[in-house]
Amino acid sequence: MLERQNMDKNILLLKSMRHIYNVAKKYYAARMVVAILLPIASIVFTLFNRYGITTDLSSIFSVLGFIWLPIFYYLQQKELNYIEKGAKIQEEFDTNVFNLPWNKALVGNRVTPEEIQEAANNFHEDETYLYNWYGGLKSKHYFINILLSQRSNLMWAVSLKQNFSYFILIVSLIYLVLTVFFASMLDMPLQIYLLVFLFPSTSILLYAVSTWWELTKQSMKIRELGEEVRVDCEKFALGERNIDMYLCRQYQDAVFVYNRKNAVLIPNKLYWMRRKKDDKKMIEVNQKLSEESNTIDVS
Repeated sequence: MLERQNMDKNILLLKSMRHIYNVAKKYYAARMVVAILLPIASIVFTLFNRYGITTDLSSIFSVLGFIWLPIFYYLQQKELNYIEKGAKIQEEFDTNVFNLPWNKALVGNRVTPEEIQEAANNFHEDETYLYNWYGGLKSKHYFINILLSQRSNLMWAVSLKQNFSYFILIVSLIYLVLTVFFASMLDMPLQIYLLVFLFPSTSILLYAVSTWWELTKQSMKIRELGEEVRVDCEKFALGERNIDMYLCRQYQDAVFVYNRKNAVLIPNKLYWMRRKKDDKKMIEVNQKLSEESNTIDVS
């Protein structure tokens, strides 16, 4: 298994997957930039109007906020399409490495070899990060190594999702507080506040609330799944349960559904900021759980 993850065909899948997710993040970045700049522009032109530099454009920015809303969600659907494609490619990598059957009923058809190759050809990052994708696996039991890899997929994402959800919530609250403070300083009527601040901010505020809630739910679910995997490994080490291909396939389904298909994208800066630290922590945990599993001999 450890050798298979570094085979050329599997590194190709990781290259393709990384590029596909980067494309999804471009759609994400585009809708975020406009959604953030729109209320900022509204605030700036309100100040210009207050000092007689421009005419009152508050109603225009309010209309633009509503026009932007369907465009915002169209870009989100494009983003989600790429996320699902990346999830399928990552699923193919896992099934290759773990030697698990493909669950067509859940995942659907594989991404075509041509699409995979095209995406991989557009990967221009440091590919050394793609080798030894799953680390710290030292169990002498094949299925335990699979479970620990699946647990890595789950638990590695928990801290990222939680941190990003907190960040979104805090920034949104700060934004609302600052806009209310700004409006009160200018003795702005409620109607003008809605036109200048709230309506142009509709898309970004709806995104913030829905994303915070979705990340919170995902974090709770994948943490529970990660604990279930850990408990199963401990029970195996105590001789209280068997681990087989069927159980591994069940957990793989859970990884796909709860951690990949409907994943909320994490900005690259946050991802790379925490990668080394989270990788180190996950390797240490995998080594510990591997050692515990080696206390039982089922040969």
